[in-house]
Amino acid sequence: MSKSEDGDFFPRLIVTIIILGLLLMLKAGSSDPAGAVQAAKDFGFTEAHVTEESWLWPGFIGCGGDDLVGYKLDALNPEGLPVRLVACNGYFKGMTVRVVHE
Repeated sequence: MSKSEDGDFFPRLIVTIIILGLLLMLKAGSSDPAGAVQAAKDFGFTEAHVTEESWLWPGFIGCGGDDLVGYKLDALNPEGLPVRLVACNGYFKGMTVRVVHE
């Protein structure tokens, strides 16, 4: 590696770390557990509460590829039976609520 290439490494590394940090802050800023509970209530579920939040890889809990954050919720369905839900949210879209069969 020449001297000029070596001198470019650390500034590029710092810029990359700053950009990644900003992206993570934007992703974490989209977190809205109260919105997930409200979305579940809007669909007729009662006693909903968030049991897990996933903003690193929400696809692993049942969200789509364009979702930035996902929440696992426990709630009661309209018949009063306990259910597990996943509420997913992303930029420029509303909250999606899915029933999870585990």
